[in-house]
Amino acid sequence: MKKALLRILLIIFLVIGTTYSQTSDLESLSSNTTDSKVDFFKNQKDLVCWIGELSNGLYSQNRRRSIFNLPIMSYNDDSVGQCRIVCYPKNRKQWELIIKSSKDTFKTVRQISLDLAEQKKYDIYGFFVSKNDLMHVEDYNSQNTKAPKLPCFFTVYKKVNAKWVFLKKVKIDSDSEVSGLWYNTVVNGAK
Repeated sequence: MKKALLRILLIIFLVIGTTYSQTSDLESLSSNTTDSKVDFFKNQKDLVCWIGELSNGLYSQNRRRSIFNLPIMSYNDDSVGQCRIVCYPKNRKQWELIIKSSKDTFKTVRQISLDLAEQKKYDIYGFFVSKNDLMHVEDYNSQNTKAPKLPCFFTVYKKVNAKWVFLKKVKIDSDSEVSGLWYNTVVNGAK
């Protein structure tokens, strides 16, 4: 029980945000080895957006690395799975100025998903987990949400123009590996 609670708290700490149901045509995600036919940005009313942090999953002080103030989004469809979307600004200084001057950072992040020209200012990655690899957890607001049931597979996509391009499928065994996958993919590209 204590271990499960710590895991839930770690997930919440690593990526703050909630997911909501989204309905759309979700064919072909089951194979997870081809480009996604789903546009994770399509249904705006169910796309959750925020500014967050990524860390490399290493917790010793001299080895921990983090990136702050990144545009992050969450897509969830109970019938298919969940996708965490991280947008890495190609010009970090310009992005920092934008969010400092923004009165509503959530709308600023949402604008990325709405505008293809805006998307070209970012390297955008989606980390998809199949519905079969998700479990219900109670989060800090006592809301029922979902988290990866580890070990499981994450399918990584990159947004290229109007398409989500398959990059790789990775087996993840721990929460620190989840954050490491997100961080290393964003910082190093899909190597």
